[in-house]
Amino acid sequence: MLAQLNAAQQMRTSSTGETIQRTKADTEAIRKKIISEMMGLEEERMLKITTQGVTSVVAVNKDDPSAIVFSEEWETKKERIRKSSPFGSFSNWRLLSVIVKTGADLRQERLACKLIREIQGSIHHVF
Repeated sequence: MLAQLNAAQQMRTSSTGETIQRTKADTEAIRKKIISEMMGLEEERMLKITTQGVTSVVAVNKDDPSAIVFSEEWETKKERIRKSSPFGSFSNWRLLSVIVKTGADLRQERLACKLIREIQGSIHHVF
């Protein structure tokens, strides 16, 4: 019974109704292709960054090309994005800096947000 379940799990049906069986070699080939495409896109992104003239690029981890810190003045970045935005001409246009994280333990970020709110509240009461 277990062998039949494993065989059934490896068998898939395509949208045309024909049966597809994926082997470990097929899965590994797909994984390598995806990684190769991602590396190519990362190289294109890095080339684009160097040709557009970001003021300062510091590599944090040479093994991980996506782990890069960009130092660009906020006002410069804001104006650059405003110029390229189709809504940049609106008087109420503004840019907000946001950090988005998913699939991770967010307890520290939650504590940091609470502390920031408390400090903001204290500052508003003082002034």
